Amino acid sequence: MTLHVEYDDSPNEMHGTEFVLHGVTDSDMEKSKSLFLKFAGEETLETNAYGQILRRKENIGRVYILGVLASEEPNFLFSYNITSLTDFMKKRLNRERLNVGRTTYSDRVKSILKSAKSKVVEDMLIEQIEKRAKGDQCDEMAWIEISQMALNLMHQRDSVVYFTEQDIQSYPNILDNARRDGYKVVIITEQQKSKLEAQIGTGGPEVRTREVYVREYNASFKYKFVDIQRLTQEERHIYECTPKILALVGLTLDRVPPIRISETMRITDDNTEGVWDPSIHAIVIKRSSLSSLVCYAATLLHEVGHAMTGAVDGTREFERVLTDYLGQTSKAAISNGVWWKRWLSGSP
Repeated sequence: MTLHVEYDDSPNEMHGTEFVLHGVTDSDMEKSKSLFLKFAGEETLETNAYGQILRRKENIGRVYILGVLASEEPNFLFSYNITSLTDFMKKRLNRERLNVGRTTYSDRVKSILKSAKSKVVEDMLIEQIEKRAKGDQCDEMAWIEISQMALNLMHQRDSVVYFTEQDIQSYPNILDNARRDGYKVVIITEQQKSKLEAQIGTGGPEVRTREVYVREYNASFKYKFVDIQRLTQEERHIYECTPKILALVGLTLDRVPPIRISETMRITDDNTEGVWDPSIHAIVIKRSSLSSLVCYAATLLHEVGHAMTGAVDGTREFERVLTDYLGQTSKAAISNGVWWKRWLSGSP
């Protein structure tokens, strides 16, 4: 693999250099040529100040340094040709470019990727984000700078919300809201989330983490409160059942937050009928819920459960709250046969 040369420095008038190679087979020549980018037949996807991004072929990535093969990377997404060397690289490289470890060139490969602007490269990086769940991400995504870059690109291209595994376990209600709002939920690591938060904190681009989505979600609530005196007779009849509904679970009006009726709820169109809003310390119920005693009572008790316990939707804690309310309601209804019959008939 190494070419040894005998050099005669006696004067001659020949221009250029003449090479005479003995015992070289065609196979040897092909192997030798494959060590050089010029003869390897690589497809260049992008060129920038640090080098070139090449399309990986034959299921293996290759790293060239100044056009000479330095290493093969079985799990790289791309192949690379590094054309701008750091001082560290110059010190680490030997004459034959053999046994060059990843630590020698990783920083330059990161620089090449971070400078990438072509759509084909960006698309391939974005595709890698969703492969995390399958466990077959490329090695470049293990570099936090590159995964952060890919997450930013995905956020620019698509409506996504980034959740960690802990977010999913702790805030299933927020996860459901995001999906109902048409967002794609993408699972990221805690380290990736910390990097994105640091980016936002230093004035960089804001990407939609769980916390950002919650802020946007809360900002999407817009109320148009209705004076109780302006309700229709039928609506007033149902609304005035509030003390009786609360009594079913052992509560009174003075023990729960104010209950307000609004014509509108969220700016976005969904089926939200009620909400416990700590920012105004009130339970807000959409006016349309007053069309049915069953609908109003269900919405009221649901939001009272949130307000009184702080439990969120989709958690075991909130399930326990609702189960307790069901038990208390059943007991109260059975204990009062007249009220029970009227309740079942849907009559106020």
